[in-house]
Amino acid sequence: MRTDRIGRLHARTLFALTVTLLLLTPAVRAVAGDERGSISGAVRDNAGNGVVGLSIRLVQRDGQGQSRKVKIIARATTDGQGRFRMEQVPPGGYHIEAGSKSVGWIFQEVEIEAGKELKLDDLRLAQAGR
Repeated sequence: MRTDRIGRLHARTLFALTVTLLLLTPAVRAVAGDERGSISGAVRDNAGNGVVGLSIRLVQRDGQGQSRKVKIIARATTDGQGRFRMEQVPPGGYHIEAGSKSVGWIFQEVEIEAGKELKLDDLRLAQAGR
């Protein structure tokens, strides 16, 4: 009978510890800085119309010259109004690259903060460069 009580006590303790860990995991992530952010905006043409179906990339660049490495963090495509959104982006400094060979490219530096949404002003193709 004593062994049965001890077995139930261990099972209850193990269950309580498991529940506690599951409840604390989000708090630990927030303290550890694992909380992610998001970025949204729109791409417009010279006339102010939304550019539909345009490729948007969020990239991280390391190094310079020939040794430069580019890592794509997130991708999006503009919708019917030229809008885009990228979620679950790790905090940090990045470059937005929007465009195509046929319409040109827009480049902009951005900073994503943990737990926040960065709402960009309209990106204009008139400012595109190659």
